[in-house]
Amino acid sequence: MRKSTKVKAARILTSSLLSSDLTPKELMAVCESLMGKDEFFHELAYNLQKLVGNTMYPSRGEDEENTDIDYAIALMRSKRITKDKYLDILSDMSPGLSDYLRERRSTMRTMLELTMEHTDSVFFSELLHRLNNDDYLDHILSRDT
Repeated sequence: MRKSTKVKAARILTSSLLSSDLTPKELMAVCESLMGKDEFFHELAYNLQKLVGNTMYPSRGEDEENTDIDYAIALMRSKRITKDKYLDILSDMSPGLSDYLRERRSTMRTMLELTMEHTDSVFFSELLHRLNNDDYLDHILSRDT
């Protein structure tokens, strides 16, 4: 992230939190969560990405599940992730599911639908996070197959 973006985001977030009706104790809890590995902020960032992603890649009026799948496909296309590399990423998270999908040799959409069907929303959220993590992808994409 560029320094100017960091400064602007910090100023806006700080201003919003200070002007909220959160008590000092609640603000301290928010600060502790920001500095820790609280799942709340991971989920907040994921939802914000979905909102921004949905304005960048408008959905076709389909339900939420298809929107997540469309977002994942757009993300994978933009980062040039092949089906085999997707299965490598998935094998780090769920080797059994990865093996199952590898045997089926389905389309990317079908693989994502099956992934969503056989996992919970937290798992799928983490999968999207990994697909959006450039350092992690560099590591996966540099692996020998």
